[in-house]
Amino acid sequence: MNYLAIVNFPFFNKKGYFFSFDGALATLILSAGIFILLAISSSQPPQLQALNTARDMKEILTSTQLKSYIIPSNIVDINELISTGSIENTLIEQISEFHMRSALQPSYANNMTALARHIMQSSVPVQFSYDLDLVDLSTGNVIDLVTYELVPRSRTDLIIPMKSYVLTIFNQSEVVGPYLMELLIWS
Repeated sequence: MNYLAIVNFPFFNKKGYFFSFDGALATLILSAGIFILLAISSSQPPQLQALNTARDMKEILTSTQLKSYIIPSNIVDINELISTGSIENTLIEQISEFHMRSALQPSYANNMTALARHIMQSSVPVQFSYDLDLVDLSTGNVIDLVTYELVPRSRTDLIIPMKSYVLTIFNQSEVVGPYLMELLIWS
């Protein structure tokens, strides 16, 4: 039986047209199925991604030693301190030490913000906004280290806060701190 006669379209009376249409329809169905499958399986909820990013950044800032982190060559003072072996601090401890030193020598304030900016830009995925602050608990001053707002805070539904206390010893005798590191991540 000729099933092309059942369809009764003059368009399908020639076999080449029917098989081309059949192949295009099959390709369309397969493509839609693969697209739906990938869209469902590859995405995490945005809240979970933001939470994981915030946890990872807190871990990087509080446990990674400065000497094991790749620092760009334009931050000269940091590279000099690393080459002499005089830095054993974590990243956030070094940022707080630069804040303490900036009261005596203003160039350290530039190093503090450059280091914080480099760490955040190289570690946080671009789809997230962030704010990293250091709060001097002895004076109550808030030091805004770096802020990147892809989406303004007022327009987001969820902001993930991470906090950690920072206390370090400088020159084996002076205590730097106490500071409170506040990290906010949102998308």
